[in-house]
Parts: sequence; C-alpha cells; structure tokens
Amino acid sequence: MSAEPDWDHDFERGRVKEELARRLLTTDQDHLTVEVKGDYRALETGNHFCELSARGKPSGLMATKSAYWAVALDNGAVVMVPVERMRELVADALAEGRTARMSNGSHPTEGALIPLAKLVS
Repeated sequence: MSAEPDWDHDFERGRVKEELARRLLTTDQDHLTVEVKGDYRALETGNHFCELSARGKPSGLMATKSAYWAVALDNGAVVMVPVERMRELVADALAEGRTARMSNGSHPTEGALIPLAKLVS
C-alpha cells in the first residue's frame, strides 16, 4: 500500500523553505544574517573546526550575532545551520572532548570539532 502525497501540506512546507532561502539570500528588511566560515580541511578530516576563541578571547561562534552559521567547503558546497543549533552541536562536542587548537600564524585559535554529518542531521 503506497501513501498518497498530501499536496497541500507539501506545498506549504516548500513555501516555508523558499521563504527561509529568500531571507538568507536577500538584503530585504527582514533578511537573516549569515556568518560564513571557510573550512578547507573539513572534507579531508570529516569535521568542521568551529572557532570559539582566538588569543584567549571569544571569537567565531562565541562572538557571532548572526542568525545562521555557514560552512563553506573546499568542493564548493555550503552548509548552513541556525546558530542556535550550532551552539548545541558545540556543547555536545565540548562535553565529549572533541576540541582542537589551531596555532598556524599569529592568531592561535581554539575550537570544537563538529562531524560534517551532524551539520545536516
């Protein structure tokens, strides 16, 4: 037995997602802000390094005022996650000890390692 699609429900769900995309991609008065982070090793490691502090001061996710966190991957894909959800993922990572320190250059940073799969689950 196959389930019949509920066209009205599917249409409304699609409309809601289209409205979200519009608010993310425009500068209309009701637009949503997005913090974009390039992560050039995420595809190699399977984790997004989510910056939390630099030089001992809050930065990255801990300092953002944006509504969405976007991870730009080396293959051209971009994954966007609500900042509130990203903070939940970071709390889980910290509780599990999934942290890292990046000391390249003059701006050492500390962050949490978020599995890419968790960004879309």
